[in-house]
Amino acid sequence: MGDWKEVVAEWAGGSAFWGRNPAGAEVQIGTLDGKPGVGPMEMLLLGVAGCTGMDIVSILEKKRYQLEKFEVRVRGLRGDAFGERSDHRLDDVFFHVAHELEH
Repeated sequence: MGDWKEVVAEWAGGSAFWGRNPAGAEVQIGTLDGKPGVGPMEMLLLGVAGCTGMDIVSILEKKRYQLEKFEVRVRGLRGDAFGERSDHRLDDVFFHVAHELEH
């Protein structure tokens, strides 16, 4: 079993937060002072994109595959879009992941 990963989301007022990792990287979550940030669902999608993308790159590097361009596109839909829930919980999230690469 691997080590736990941890981030902190510090409330910045309204429905906005500052997300930080232990290395000090920050991301604005939600709208703050009229400036749009990344939404919570978008953060989840970015996590899926980054995780699958890093796995694919690692596999391709081991096979000595020369990448010129690589994009991971992730779309997500909460279960409430199907009438399953009316609140903001993420009990059911449906993902569509597409990997586009050029060599």
